[in-house]
Amino acid sequence: MDELVAWFAAQLDHHEQVARKSLRTETGEYGEWFRSRTLGTDASDVWDLNSRSEQPDRGFYRLADNLDPEVVGHIALNNPAAVLRSIAADRVILREYKRLQLRDRLRSGPWWDGCRNASESAVRLRAEAYAHRPGYQERWRLP
Repeated sequence: MDELVAWFAAQLDHHEQVARKSLRTETGEYGEWFRSRTLGTDASDVWDLNSRSEQPDRGFYRLADNLDPEVVGHIALNNPAAVLRSIAADRVILREYKRLQLRDRLRSGPWWDGCRNASESAVRLRAEAYAHRPGYQERWRLP
C-alpha cells in the first residue's frame, strides 16, 4: 500500500502542476476558466480566463492560440480551478490514510480496523482515476 500512496501522491503533484499552469494569466495572477460564446464568430467555443487582478473594464483575458497543447487539452476536459479543489480533497484523503495507518496502529478493535479499511478503500478508489497513467498496478484496484 505504501507504493500506491507514493505513486498516487506523484500523480496528484503532476496533475496540480498542469492545472496551476492552466490558471496562469498574462500578468502572472491566477484566475478561473469559464466557457463562453464569442459574438461575431462562427459560434465556436472560446475559453476565457477570469483573473482577479484585471482592470474592471477589461473583464477577462481571452487566451487561445498561444497556449501549450497540454494546457489546452486540460482546459477542454476540466475546469482547472475545480481540478485543484479535487486534488486538495484527495490530499486530505491521503493525509488521513497515513494518520490512521501510522499513529493509530496502537489502537485495535473492530471500530479502528473499520476506519483503517475504509481509509484504504478511499485511497484505492481515488487512485483509480489515474489508472490510465504509467506505473498504475492492477493489484491496487479494489476487488
